[in-house]
Amino acid sequence: MLQTEKEKLFNYDEEYLSIAITENGESYGRYPIPWDSTSNAYNMKLPNVYISKDDLHNDEIMQKICSFKVNGCYIFCELDNYDFLNRFVDMYDLNIYSAHNLKDISFLKSFCNCRLMFISRAHLKDIDLVVSNTQSTIAYPRNVALYNCVVDDISKLKESNCYFHEFIISNPKSRNERLRWDGINNLKYYEFKE
Repeated sequence: MLQTEKEKLFNYDEEYLSIAITENGESYGRYPIPWDSTSNAYNMKLPNVYISKDDLHNDEIMQKICSFKVNGCYIFCELDNYDFLNRFVDMYDLNIYSAHNLKDISFLKSFCNCRLMFISRAHLKDIDLVVSNTQSTIAYPRNVALYNCVVDDISKLKESNCYFHEFIISNPKSRNERLRWDGINNLKYYEFKE
């Protein structure tokens, strides 16, 4: 973690904190906005402090981060493990920009108020946890964006009556999956050239 960011973190005195994780803890500089809706973009929880991916294994830094209600997390680098997200129960806005090692979204079970979830470049078994369970007190994301992700099974999602404010799929044109995703509430499907 850069010394300036460490000072920012240890002098931070608000209730809620949003973090960004980069390879070396340096600022990413700009924030891609994955949402079409202006209100979703407005509700993004931009980072207050940057940490490096090595800081996720630093007890002092993680203890300080967890002393706040972490409501935003922007991950701009590849991580080996995403289990640390289970500690952020107040997560509202989750953005994972390079999720090659992400295989499931089980961390959603820990969140009580997640509303925005963007994931890029993951290969997921399913995304069943974005479907609301009426018996649960967990608030599932109502805004989901999956960019260049492979999702093996979407049957539970297609069978549900789940309402999304915005559900964005953006895939390479060569994948040709538009019909597979058809029928999902408020779906916006985009294709791009590889």
